[in-house]
Amino acid sequence: MEDQNILTLPKRYTTPDTKSAFICIMISIIFNSFTLIFATLLWQFHLYWLWPISWIISSIAFMSFFILGHDCAHQSFLKNKKTMVLLGHFLFLPTLYPFYAWKYSHNAHHAHANKRCSYYESNIYHDNAWQARSAFSYLRLKKKKPLSAPITHLCRIIIPLGSFLHLVKYHYNPFYFKKGLHRQNVCYSYLFILIFAIVLSSTLIFLTHSMLSLLHFWLMPALLSQVWMSTYTFLHHTSTETKLYAANEWTQAKSINNVINCFLPRWLSFLHFNIDVHIPHHASTKVPCYKLRAANHFLKQSQMKMTEKKFSFSDLFYQIKNCQFWDIKTKSHCSYNSSHENIKI
Repeated sequence: MEDQNILTLPKRYTTPDTKSAFICIMISIIFNSFTLIFATLLWQFHLYWLWPISWIISSIAFMSFFILGHDCAHQSFLKNKKTMVLLGHFLFLPTLYPFYAWKYSHNAHHAHANKRCSYYESNIYHDNAWQARSAFSYLRLKKKKPLSAPITHLCRIIIPLGSFLHLVKYHYNPFYFKKGLHRQNVCYSYLFILIFAIVLSSTLIFLTHSMLSLLHFWLMPALLSQVWMSTYTFLHHTSTETKLYAANEWTQAKSINNVINCFLPRWLSFLHFNIDVHIPHHASTKVPCYKLRAANHFLKQSQMKMTEKKFSFSDLFYQIKNCQFWDIKTKSHCSYNSSHENIKI
């Protein structure tokens, strides 16, 4: 991919629209209400064998809340910043993401996407979204931390596991964040989740007289939301066609040129507010979800070189198999087996 100049999106694509934002919120509320009614009916009639279907549908609904919260974290969803901070905290609650922790981590991803860094130097303020290790780095980790290495590799194969561990490791450790305002804000988000968890747990147990209701109505959908989180993030940034760059080679333009639009079925894209149209979001984080398709059309009309494809399970499995490591010599992603050839420590 060539290093192109960054196109500046016109203000009409980066200016929040209150009406469109309200419509998105209502769609998400209606969808989540439907899934709650469905889950309640299954609970009341003891249809245990249908619970997994409810969890899957609820995880899709939880993710719709998260995507709107994601825009609040970028301060692109509404015009009022304080309103977005409060709204973002509430929208992140179902998926158990602390708002400020996600905000700082995700902004770092945008600022350094596709920039390689040493795993001994990496932290929350570097690109932390599915960046592949080099084979040498992996083998060195395997030698020094024998238990960590196989888990790291397993996360590249079972990507929801990687997404979940990323949530736990990077977002629930305040010491990863800068002292002062960042760490204070992160702890505020922790407190927000803790209060919500206590209130929700107490209410569910009181109404259902069973702790199992926590699993059914909240925890399982929250865990399954990692399937969507991992799949979207992986396919937007990881492919045999994408490149990683050393710090002295990296530019913002190269970063954008290595983002992928991976189009979902239209109904899922509607429920998840065009998350599959990802290139405009890296061109400018100020593009709200309800303007992504229009911004993408503008970029196409500007003849920007873009990588686009339709989602398919075969492609997903192919990329998981062939993008497990980064080969420094060939400057390409590679599979587990091929990356270990001729490497000795």
